[in-house]
Amino acid sequence: MLVILAVVGGISSASIAIFVCTFAFRCRGRRANKKNSNSKEKRLESQPILSDGSSQSTELENEPNKGNVSPCSSCRKVSTFYSPCECDMISAQNVDAKPCQVQFSLYYNFHDSRLFINIMCVLNVPLRWYGKHPPTQVRFQLLPDDSNIYRTEIKSNTGEPIFNETFEFIGYSENELMELTLRLGLYAFDKFSRGKIIGYTDVRFNLEKFHPSEPTIIWRNLLPKSQTRGRSLSFTRGEIHISLRYEANRQRLNVIVLKATNLMKTSKFINTAPYVCVMLNANGAMLETRQTKKTRGINAVWNQGFLFDVDGETIDEYSITIKVMNHDLLTTDEVIGELTLGPQCDGSGKEHWDEAMAKRYTRREVAMTHILL
Repeated sequence: MLVILAVVGGISSASIAIFVCTFAFRCRGRRANKKNSNSKEKRLESQPILSDGSSQSTELENEPNKGNVSPCSSCRKVSTFYSPCECDMISAQNVDAKPCQVQFSLYYNFHDSRLFINIMCVLNVPLRWYGKHPPTQVRFQLLPDDSNIYRTEIKSNTGEPIFNETFEFIGYSENELMELTLRLGLYAFDKFSRGKIIGYTDVRFNLEKFHPSEPTIIWRNLLPKSQTRGRSLSFTRGEIHISLRYEANRQRLNVIVLKATNLMKTSKFINTAPYVCVMLNANGAMLETRQTKKTRGINAVWNQGFLFDVDGETIDEYSITIKVMNHDLLTTDEVIGELTLGPQCDGSGKEHWDEAMAKRYTRREVAMTHILL
């Protein structure tokens, strides 16, 4: 009799212990879910222009695939009506479609030291995967100050939104103005997200001309988000220092690849092994290719020069393309960034070429820093 009572008592105490442990485990799981949801909301609220979207994609990858929905072949993200994949949006566009462009104006009052930025309009907003134009908004920053983000109003149901909003900044001297970089980002909104970036562009003020009496109107193509790889607010792919010299008497170009700084990391686990390809082009055809040695790190130093023989009579038809590559032992080498120097280019590429051509008879080298695109 005593043995039976002892067995019954042991079973009852064990069942009670199991019940208490199960209840405590469920309560702990609910608290963890609440903490995770709160942390997700905080990260979304503080997300800047071109913030890293890798955390969002990894979280969605871990979710179970409900129904007969296959993940995206490129980013492995499950696309649904409430959370469409950005690759679906890009693949749904026509390959021959016009690039998305933004129009804005810059005006600097030299007397009062005031800067005026007017966001005018955007053209060729890409369609979303469901076939309609999303509500759009323009955000911008004045780098290197990445703490403040300025926003326009949200425009809906149009592929050519007109904003026409002016922002005024006080206290920038002329020297400080030349050190600023304007970063513009176009965002798409819907009911289920806080905004996804469509594209962006960088404008360095030291490369623009400010008229004292009228604003400077600028058109820029927006670089797609798929090419940014979730970069931060610093310069997108890094900077490269190039020296260029044209010897008119000997009819040859001398290109010296000096160094690169803050290069984009193509992998989180493997160290970057960059090298530079220098290509000579004429009338859109590549004539010759040279390559530097491979080095390691995101701040690489080469100090390596290359000589190209050219025709002095048709020197305006030439251009130089510089690509920074990352060496990979397992897969094909990936492009970190590139730029083009030539008379038909825009921005710093044309400025560097024109300055070297102006010193063709002095045999002096012209060094300049370029932002990789």
